[in-house]
Amino acid sequence: MEVAGKTPRQIDAPPLLRLEEQFDSQIEMFQKCDVLDAAGFPAKNDAIPPTYEQVLGSFSAEELEEAAQFRKPLLLLMPDMDLESLLGVMSRVFGGDFKLRPEFLDKDLGHEGIRGWRATIVEGASPMHHYSDDNPDSWIQSRFGKRNERKGVLKGMDRMKYLMFHLGNRLNRRSDREGRGQMTILDEDCGINRLVYAEGGYINWSPISAGETWPGAVFRDSVGGDSVINNWFMPGSKKPDS
Repeated sequence: MEVAGKTPRQIDAPPLLRLEEQFDSQIEMFQKCDVLDAAGFPAKNDAIPPTYEQVLGSFSAEELEEAAQFRKPLLLLMPDMDLESLLGVMSRVFGGDFKLRPEFLDKDLGHEGIRGWRATIVEGASPMHHYSDDNPDSWIQSRFGKRNERKGVLKGMDRMKYLMFHLGNRLNRRSDREGRGQMTILDEDCGINRLVYAEGGYINWSPISAGETWPGAVFRDSVGGDSVINNWFMPGSKKPDS
């Protein structure tokens, strides 16, 4: 779904989500990364970030209610850009050379610049708890089957969500590692073998076999992330008032 110049739905976010405060922190994070300038606009001719009202309007009331049940709900703004470009941002900010193996990159979906923005709320708690229907001692294939039986608006994690989660943790000096021995399963990632995990702050991405057991692999819930919010201004034109 694409949102462009759409009047946001009038929804009140549960106060404990602190969404407006988290939104401001996300904008500051992108300014620290030089993705946005001091006024909150992109340095390049990219889509400008959404307003708080647009972000709030991209969630349904049911999604906000579910997020309010998370132990540590974290709002993430996700630029609609290819993973390789995002890894370049991380390398520039933290030093070193953040890379993914070629099979984990979206070469077929890649594009230059930021074409829009998405908003999601993820479970940011570390260590993570296994949800009630998840048996960590079962085969991974069986655990995915149980996971797919869930109804409602809850989603899981994919590469972009996890990278943005990690970027925010590093910049805001939150713990950038999972609980001891834990890994986040990327159960929402259809671009690669779905039986994949990411291991804490090391950004290790490896396939895991359907017939293996990984008691330390956990599912991390999220909501939203479906709507692409597009805001544009023409090169050389006056930037909108902040």
